[in-house]
Amino acid sequence: NTNYDASLTFLSNPTWMWNNASTSFSTYLSGSGFLNSIYHIAVTRKSTGAMNRITIPIMFFLLFVGLTYWVNPERRLDICVGILLAVSALYIVVLENIPLVGYLTTVDSYVFYSFLIILLAAIFHVMFGTLVKKIDIWPLRILYVRLIETSGRVFVIPFMLLYFSFLIQGMVPITKALMISGAIIGAVVIAIREAPGVRSAYHKSLAMLTEKANNKEVKVCDLSFLEMFVLNVVHFNKVSFSFMDLSHHLFHHKELKHSHKKEQSLHVKHLSIYHINATKGADGIDTEGNNNVEVTADHSRVNFGTGLDIDEE
Repeated sequence: NTNYDASLTFLSNPTWMWNNASTSFSTYLSGSGFLNSIYHIAVTRKSTGAMNRITIPIMFFLLFVGLTYWVNPERRLDICVGILLAVSALYIVVLENIPLVGYLTTVDSYVFYSFLIILLAAIFHVMFGTLVKKIDIWPLRILYVRLIETSGRVFVIPFMLLYFSFLIQGMVPITKALMISGAIIGAVVIAIREAPGVRSAYHKSLAMLTEKANNKEVKVCDLSFLEMFVLNVVHFNKVSFSFMDLSHHLFHHKELKHSHKKEQSLHVKHLSIYHINATKGADGIDTEGNNNVEVTADHSRVNFGTGLDIDEE
């Protein structure tokens, strides 16, 4: 279509894009002697608007899925189901405004992948709720649930940011770079913060497993294969599922021992030290022989001597 000034208005069509390289023109002579012309014009639908209209809202929905790993475990599955329904409703609305074709479009593939991510999150939450039960009977479940929770916290949100940074069309390069760097830095920071919790869960589960193995009311054959594997690796330095070493050890009335040395440290945040007072004699030694040092700061008194005393108002 052209205006009266011969300008090509179809070039500025907001819905379709004209591909000049695929345009061709040919003529042929008909049987009646007339010269006929054939135009081949290739046009494609502009998908940036339609893609971003569904991509950006679903991105926020999936980010909420990643945040479910920090909320109350009893509500995680309900939130995932609610987000699944919201994404489904959005997809139905989009289908009403795009043409139906006989193959999977980019939007279809993207929505299906989103459904898969939500489904996997729901499966992990169900596994978490199932493993939490009977932890006192199966001590290694303490480590399992902690690893599931940590994996969701470390990988889901950064993966979503990386996925969407390459999926959203027309994004400014600096915005894409910020999303990628933010995803990587965020994953590293969260992993560092979660590492002590995983380590604590490991030692706690191992201590409970050792106590279970030492319990005379529990038979060796009642231990699971994975529990036997962990006990063999930790206590006997053997990669084996066999219960012979444990049976022989317990038969001679030798209990398994689990020692975990904790680094005792005192972390004081936002502490301004106003006065340090040490009682010393003439020779510079504590007159009482306790080597006590009193630190007075912000209504707090920390006394390092024969023991560790903390008095805080």
